[in-house]
Amino acid sequence: MPELGLRLSIGEVDADSIIGPIGGGPTIDGVYKLEDDSGFYLTAANDYLAFETAETALWTPTRISTVGWWDASDASTITHTSNAVSQWNDKSGNSNHASQSTADRQPMVATNSIGGKTAIKFDGSDSMGASTRLGLGANPALTVFVVCNIFTNNDSVDRIFHLGDNSHSLCVSAGSSGWSWRYDGGNEVYGYVNHHTDYLLAYTRPSDGDYASAKLFIDGTEQTRISGSNDSGSPTSTTANFRIGSNYDGSSNFLNGYIGEIIVIESDSNSDRQKVEGYLAHKWGIDGNLDSSHPYALGAPTI
Repeated sequence: MPELGLRLSIGEVDADSIIGPIGGGPTIDGVYKLEDDSGFYLTAANDYLAFETAETALWTPTRISTVGWWDASDASTITHTSNAVSQWNDKSGNSNHASQSTADRQPMVATNSIGGKTAIKFDGSDSMGASTRLGLGANPALTVFVVCNIFTNNDSVDRIFHLGDNSHSLCVSAGSSGWSWRYDGGNEVYGYVNHHTDYLLAYTRPSDGDYASAKLFIDGTEQTRISGSNDSGSPTSTTANFRIGSNYDGSSNFLNGYIGEIIVIESDSNSDRQKVEGYLAHKWGIDGNLDSSHPYALGAPTI
């Protein structure tokens, strides 16, 4: 291990804490991890200190085909005036930025909202979006992830995320009857009655048109379809626009609740889904919601 002579000052640091071996400090050698996700470790051995990098680093969605990524905890991506948000930038590198120029339709920055982090609050009349297809072709394999805390809404189709036009769309909704996930203007496919709780949602659908294979996961656990749900259709107009917090044109189905992060990946892989779930759950402090059988229940994914 390379060593570095240094003077160590104790004061305000970015790390939340420094932790040592269970049972107290080391008697001879020990390693202290800086709990700031930097990947650096402080090693104590007899009468010297040295820094070294971890053999692994945290995995992020930059390592897969991420086509849209809106992260409210990253202040650099949000443009606001007195907390009223006019633009929410896409971190995927595809410039799918969501915007809202109308003042009374702008959502608000809400600090300490989900897991102690900043989220965006939609109050039942707000909407953001863009006339962009997210760089997608027709019928792509997709998984949409949302970290949110949804309040009770007036309509079962109040939109969290809407991709497409009025008649051919992928809709992530939450309302008075629970969660509903729709496509091609069909009826709700899943329902889950619970509100005022921080959740991690993931909707995945294949690219081959077999929408009976589409699945909804809440906190990493697959949900049961509503009996008699309409799961047919072909949302080819995912080549249209996207909206956050309302329907396709920003005129109705407004959301009431917090959104912390939305990630859209062009994949229906279980492995990719679970990695993003692990990344988001640990980042937003809702990893305790994951079932113990989830591969990242005890720790975020690494590379």
